[in-house]
Amino acid sequence: MLHGSMVEAEGVPASPFLSFLRPVRGFRSPRLLIAVSAYALLLGTAAVFIGVHEGWAGPALVRDLTRTALAVLTVGAVARIAGPVRTVLLALGSAATAFAVVGLGLALFTRLGEAFASLASIDSLWAPFAGAAGVLVVAARKFVAPWDRLVPVLVLTAAFSMVLFRGHASDAVVLVGVGAAAASGGWVVPRIPRSSWQDVDADRARVTAAALLVGLGIGLAVGGGRDAHGVASPVVYALGPVATPIAVILLLVASAAVLRGRWLGLVVAVVVLAVIIAAIVWRLTVDSVRERWFTWADVPFGDVEWQLSILLLWLIPLAALVVLVRRRQAFVRRSAAPVLQAEHERLVDALQRGDAGSLGWMGTWDGTSTWFSDDGKSAVAYRACNGVALTVSDPICSPEDAAETIKGFARECSRLALVPAFYSVHAAHEGIFAELGWTVTQVAEESVLDLATFSLKGKKRTDLRTAVNRAARVGVTAEWTSFSELNPAMRRQVVALSQGWVSQKELPEMGFTLGGLPEMDDPAVRLLVAVDTTGQLHGVTSWLPVYRRGQLVGLTLDVMRRGRSAMPGTIEFLIVHAALDSAAEGLESLSLSGTPLARSGQAVEPMSGPRGLAGRGRDVLGRLLEPTYGFASLARFKGKFQPEHRPLLVACPTALELPVVGRALVSAYVPSLKFRQVLALVSQVRHAGQERRRIARLEKRQRAPSEAP
Repeated sequence: MLHGSMVEAEGVPASPFLSFLRPVRGFRSPRLLIAVSAYALLLGTAAVFIGVHEGWAGPALVRDLTRTALAVLTVGAVARIAGPVRTVLLALGSAATAFAVVGLGLALFTRLGEAFASLASIDSLWAPFAGAAGVLVVAARKFVAPWDRLVPVLVLTAAFSMVLFRGHASDAVVLVGVGAAAASGGWVVPRIPRSSWQDVDADRARVTAAALLVGLGIGLAVGGGRDAHGVASPVVYALGPVATPIAVILLLVASAAVLRGRWLGLVVAVVVLAVIIAAIVWRLTVDSVRERWFTWADVPFGDVEWQLSILLLWLIPLAALVVLVRRRQAFVRRSAAPVLQAEHERLVDALQRGDAGSLGWMGTWDGTSTWFSDDGKSAVAYRACNGVALTVSDPICSPEDAAETIKGFARECSRLALVPAFYSVHAAHEGIFAELGWTVTQVAEESVLDLATFSLKGKKRTDLRTAVNRAARVGVTAEWTSFSELNPAMRRQVVALSQGWVSQKELPEMGFTLGGLPEMDDPAVRLLVAVDTTGQLHGVTSWLPVYRRGQLVGLTLDVMRRGRSAMPGTIEFLIVHAALDSAAEGLESLSLSGTPLARSGQAVEPMSGPRGLAGRGRDVLGRLLEPTYGFASLARFKGKFQPEHRPLLVACPTALELPVVGRALVSAYVPSLKFRQVLALVSQVRHAGQERRRIARLEKRQRAPSEAP
């Protein structure tokens, strides 16, 4: 789950795609306001001269005003990204070009007797989106992936589908306007060279397939209108009034799944396209013979053209079907995604040779998969949940290879249709993510003790000295061991203590980066137990090894449990003992691990935007889980040791993927969470809030008489 404070990566600007979603705020700029107002005035003038013959009363007036307003807002939003003057000039130029080309083309082909041109010439040329759609395609060059590819392809496909299925002159104007803007838009928005981490072939295949499905869905939706006379409009008649809306819905749903690389989306799309082809073929064979659709003798050329177009209708869905089948390698089955390479011994060797940070050993736990680079020198431990690859802290590699390791893993995730999310990584890698243009968010703070300077001196460490002195007074000692070395009696006590702690919680025990009994049972994991003279277990802590270039340099606290009748200060005593012993061993640091849903208050948090929204969501989640898991209390407890606070980050390609990553984190941490448990927790927090407000009102009433003059 997302926890900690949220900050924007230094040097990484807000996404242009997100800026595009906030067009109105940008109109505060006088230059932008003047440019957009001029565009609106010229657009309105053109509407009067080009679209006046349709009439300006009733639904037509409302429709045209709405379209014009949306077009102006689109141009204004794009102008915030590309600059107002160039954007408006490009919009006007592409629209004027489109009106001229389509107008002259229709006049020429109508005079030649071309059937579709004759029908289209009946309609108005007025198309307010002729310029707006074009500048949107050009501005997409500044969008983050995959929107930089998806938006242009979607706009072009939708415009082409409108021409094919509806066939109005205005549709042709939009299509030509988009093409003109795309061809000449380089001087407005030059292409930005990006550090590529995606599998370009797979990404292009998914974007193209999704755009084809969306375009066909739009075509079916508009092709059934009474005024539709496009060359492909008979496809709607072939499907019928019931099957057409069902096909539209299925195509749009399949397009969303196909864009994410899901095999199920590919299967649904193939089935729907096959049904459409079958319906067309049935109409062209059985119905056409029975109803004598086609006659070729003594018919005008226009009628022959119509009949030929009907005979070739099946080629449209067939083309989409061929594209999907040929690029099927870009789509993966959900069951195939989690496994890349999971070789435990190879991972342990990489952890010992490389530098995976203080949390790297968590990558050896069950449920975690491992990706290895081609040369075998680098690795990334991760867990796949809900289409997201959540890494377990830092990449396992040398600092020099970190950038290539991150890009290589992200590229493999792209190929497997997984969203890469580097979770609980340290700030040393922040610059790499900034170079990639990723969203970087602080999610936790790690508490680290520098063993070279650690001591029990000072007023702030009074509680630590008290715990050590009490242990000596009552005869409690600390003993290093491992789970396999525990004698049967002590092992039963450790198991009972851990299970008793879990049974007290209303929610399931958390996993992923929080260990339990299974994670203790590792020969490389050290246990430090507090035992009295009678053999009673007071508390237990487990410590994960931290390696750097083949050397053990530190330990990381994982599990800490104390019994109900344990000596007060048992855990403080064990951590102090671990710090002093580790310093004597020559280790550099002792990590108390990261604290979920807590922060030291040093980080500045944005108040608006996706990160601010996610931060408020994180705070709500923290209040929900605090009664059960006590994360804030844990942060205060670690503060007794006066540790150094180090931020732990999550990095994902865009801020739009933060909700998806958050959902995956919930599944990873609490996979067995039930809906009734969530409802019970929400109810508990609501009642607790009501009780706090009631107490606050009582205290206010009690203070009121004393404050009165």
